[in-house]
Amino acid sequence: MAGAGEGGPVRLAILLGSLAVLFVLALHTIGGAASASHRTVSARVPGKIVAIAARRPLPLDVRRRLAVPRAAGPATVRSSGAVYLLGGERRGARGHEVPVASVLRRVGKGRPARVAKLPVAVSGAAGAAVGDRIYALGGRRASGRPSDLIEEYDVATERSVIAGRLPHTVTDSAALSLGGFVFLLGGRVAGSPTREIVRFDPWRGTTAIAGRLPVAASGGVAAASRLRRGYLVGAKVPGASALNFEVTMRPRGAGH
Repeated sequence: MAGAGEGGPVRLAILLGSLAVLFVLALHTIGGAASASHRTVSARVPGKIVAIAARRPLPLDVRRRLAVPRAAGPATVRSSGAVYLLGGERRGARGHEVPVASVLRRVGKGRPARVAKLPVAVSGAAGAAVGDRIYALGGRRASGRPSDLIEEYDVATERSVIAGRLPHTVTDSAALSLGGFVFLLGGRVAGSPTREIVRFDPWRGTTAIAGRLPVAASGGVAAASRLRRGYLVGAKVPGASALNFEVTMRPRGAGH
């Protein structure tokens, strides 16, 4: 009996010690999760966009991304192991090309399959993806007028919505995603090439002028190389041959 009595306080001490360890571990886990959440939010704080003429060869990963066959008319985006075609054109009754609202998905070399319909038919929009969400920005509507719409297709839900509006209508532009944001690079505004770089925040549905290209440019294709760096390739520049631009998103507070 005496041995049992002496074991009681020991067992109680062990139990209290175990509870203390579990409490410390729980605090550490909560703190770690909070820190991770803070890092995620902080990573999405937009930095300064700097665009310069590219003077070095394109990285291999960019060349591979730009090698994806691109049909004339639709916004072409690679995401989730497939190529998506948003919008595009079909031949109308009078022989004219008419914008369409189809969202097509192509895996490998197979035939594209229709998976959704955009809210508004569009042709020549710029395409980009953030995670499983694919965007068609600007382009030309069925009326023949330029568009200021940002249309979104969600791969997970297979639904499409109007996610936002650009500061102005724009055609013949290119887009890429950096750091969780979509950037629209140059294009034609009111019929003329522009230097503007427009940033779209897919989480808030807002847009803002984020920076400028060194010269006004339109067309070309864009692709990200790293989390905060990408390239605009083959852009048309008035009075010059096509140029390549390197686009970098510098963290807020970083030096020049």
